[in-house]
Amino acid sequence: YYRDLALRLAEHGVDAIGMDYFGRSAGIGDRGPGFDWAKHVPQTTYEGLRVDVTAAVEHLRTTTGASRILTMGFCMGGRLAFLTSGFELGLAGVIGFYGWPVGPSKNGTPAPAEVAGTFEAPVLAIFGGADEGIGSDAVAVFERQAVTGGLAFVHFLRDGVAGVNGLGNVRGTALSPDGKHLYSASPSDNGVGIFARNATTGQLSYVGIRVDG
Repeated sequence: YYRDLALRLAEHGVDAIGMDYFGRSAGIGDRGPGFDWAKHVPQTTYEGLRVDVTAAVEHLRTTTGASRILTMGFCMGGRLAFLTSGFELGLAGVIGFYGWPVGPSKNGTPAPAEVAGTFEAPVLAIFGGADEGIGSDAVAVFERQAVTGGLAFVHFLRDGVAGVNGLGNVRGTALSPDGKHLYSASPSDNGVGIFARNATTGQLSYVGIRVDG
């Protein structure tokens, strides 16, 4: 799949290289549609993936002379693409399709939301509204550093966890004028979630939900 994607990009005049996530455990060469990729996911490591991404970027830069390089990935690769923004590779941007931004992984990659403060390249994150694996059911809080402008992950709340309600399929959020409350518009819950905001830390705590009707 990734080989074909690289070919499609090349057809449109974009120099591209496809990285094999599983070459370290499954060997190289064609594997066919019956390849059991799932069992190889936990055999990958964050350190190994980072080394391979770095090698791929440097190879592309050396062989093509490209001055603007972006990374792209899907699912596990989408999460990795987000993380490459902090790899200090001089990237022009990163594109991740439905990569998990929060929570643990099967191969030790950190949650992108928790290391967002290390990101240097612009991030384009693309998610599908019908994707049941990654729903719009959470709100994350970041702290902006006054000196550097970087972001530091604080925490996140998820709908249905620890009594939280009002984050199901969120379509928007709004901060009260005094900064003391955050409101979420939730079509799935048919209401507005209400969260108290700590003025010092920015941390949110669930207050309740106002349901239509």
